[in-house]
Amino acid sequence: MRFRGEYQHSVDSKGRVSLPAKFRKALPDEVTVVPVPDSKMGKALYVFSDEAYDAWMDSFFASEEGGFNPRNTKHIALQRYLNASAESVAVDAAGRIKLSSKQCDQVGIAKDVSIIGNDDHIEIWDVSARADYMDSIDPFGDFLQV
Repeated sequence: MRFRGEYQHSVDSKGRVSLPAKFRKALPDEVTVVPVPDSKMGKALYVFSDEAYDAWMDSFFASEEGGFNPRNTKHIALQRYLNASAESVAVDAAGRIKLSSKQCDQVGIAKDVSIIGNDDHIEIWDVSARADYMDSIDPFGDFLQV
């Protein structure tokens, strides 16, 4: 399934957030949540199925000859950082996931969030950070110049 759309939700007092019903249907019982604290891409939590997470990790090394090189210190550092900050999280019967306070702190999530479908994964953003990010970019760039 391809995830699309934007939904507004809140993180409850126990650190849980409800995922949109349309997204829940396509998710397994357990997902991988990883913080992406990149100021250029925006700060968000990415939510993946195991297969999508593996493909995402592989994509970092796809342009390199031979892919991931276990003797390349930059490859090792990136892989170590991402895997160390990733967490496996259960999707409960109500379609909620519990967000870790550490991950939320890394990307600035407090209470109100925007949940974005972005093709093979879901992104959870602080509402204000999402608005600031969208105001700072030109998503169409040169594509619409005539």
